[in-house]
Amino acid sequence: MRLNLGCGNDIKEDYINIDKFNNTNGVDLNADIINLPFKDETIDEVYISHVMEHFSFDDVSIIFKEINRVLMIGGDLEIYVPDFQTCVSDWNDSDDKWKSLERIFGSQSHPGNYHFCGYTLETLKKIVEDFNFKICENVLSENAVSHDIEIKCIANKTDNIHTSNMNFVFNMDDGPRLTIKGESNYDFRVEFIDAETGTMVHSTILKTNNWTTSNRNDFNKLNVRVKQFGKILFDCYVNNC
Repeated sequence: MRLNLGCGNDIKEDYINIDKFNNTNGVDLNADIINLPFKDETIDEVYISHVMEHFSFDDVSIIFKEINRVLMIGGDLEIYVPDFQTCVSDWNDSDDKWKSLERIFGSQSHPGNYHFCGYTLETLKKIVEDFNFKICENVLSENAVSHDIEIKCIANKTDNIHTSNMNFVFNMDDGPRLTIKGESNYDFRVEFIDAETGTMVHSTILKTNNWTTSNRNDFNKLNVRVKQFGKILFDCYVNNC
C-alpha cells in the first residue's frame, strides 16, 4: 500500500489519498495524519507534499513517528516542503511585502492552510535522519506547477533503532511490571497481552527510566512486548500456571 498524506486536491493514482479537511474530489480517506488508521509496518511508501509546514513543531514529531510506525523496513518516504531560505529571500526582495508573506505563513484562506514552521535543506535532513530514515536525495527543485523553489527529500526506512544500552526489566513482584532503563530520545510502546485470549490487557507509551504495570492480575499466560517505530525490541512470555 502507498499513502498520499494531506493530499488536498492532488489525487494520485495507485495511492490511498488521505486528507483531514478535503473529503471530496477523489479523496479516499478523511483522516488526521497524526493518528493513521494502519497497523505497524504495513505501508510500502509514504508521499507527503507541502504538508509538514502546516504543523507545529510538536505535531511534526508525532507525524514522523506515525510515518515510521506504519512504514515497512525498507519503505520509501518522499517529502516536498517550501524552502524557507528561498521564501525569506523572495519576501525580502519583493515590492509587495504583504502579499509575499503568504509563502511564509500560508494564505490562511481556510482551515489547515496555515504555516507553523519552515524547513531548510539542513533542518529537514536532520529531522528525517533523527526518525530512523536514510537520506537518498535531499535537493532544491522547482515546483512543476507554481515554479516556486521547494525541497525534495527522498528517504528509506532503516532497521537502525535508536537504542543505546537499553534494558527491559519485567517482574511479577508488583505485577506485572515492566521497567525501561537506558538512554533513548524516542518513546516506546508497551503492550501486555493475555496470551490465552489474545486480548490487550494494557497498552501505553513509555519513556526510558519509567515503568508501567497492569491493574489486571487474573491471567495465567501473558505476552509482554516493547516496540519502537513498530519494531519489537522486547518480547517476554510469562506462564503463571
